[in-house]
Amino acid sequence: MAVIKSLETMDLQVKVDNGVSAGGKALEKNYNFSSLNPEATPEVVYDTASRLSKLIDHDTNGIYTKETHSLVSEA
Repeated sequence: MAVIKSLETMDLQVKVDNGVSAGGKALEKNYNFSSLNPEATPEVVYDTASRLSKLIDHDTNGIYTKETHSLVSEA
């Protein structure tokens, strides 16, 4: 049985420093951007995230994508 995996949606997440808690623990904040073009290359996504992170007045801790795929059995 063959199964086809198809990319349906892609979201972007930018994690940034968000200060320190009263207990001294580093805090992080996530900025999420949904409905990216699933055909966008990793370079384009990274460049876009880098530009967005410059608008956020905090140090960037990471850039991530979240993908949703569909699985369909091929008869």
